[in-house]
Amino acid sequence: MEDRSVNNEIRNFVAKNIINDFLKDGDKFYEKEFLINKFRVNPSYVDKTYQRLLDEDLIEAKSDYYYMKIDESKKNALIVEFANGYLNDFLKNMNSIGISNEGVYDFVSLRMRANG
Repeated sequence: MEDRSVNNEIRNFVAKNIINDFLKDGDKFYEKEFLINKFRVNPSYVDKTYQRLLDEDLIEAKSDYYYMKIDESKKNALIVEFANGYLNDFLKNMNSIGISNEGVYDFVSLRMRANG
């Protein structure tokens, strides 16, 4: 998962909390101050993340605050997004030590058989 921007760090924190069921549909979203303090960022970064989450339809604005807008298809899409990112990172690291993608497959197959 290459992009390490503050906006992506906050968004990925939220996404992982959705995947792990710490944030569920209808839950009140994190207070702005919580995210500012947790990530030690300027409030404008949190505002950008709020807008991104609104654009991705993961939160919705109501009259009093922001609330989670999650269903299984959104959660599954996040799982696939992270799994693909982790797999790409893994392949890139294995390639960097001279193991081809086919070699990675063979290596993982052997490892799986060894682990039962």
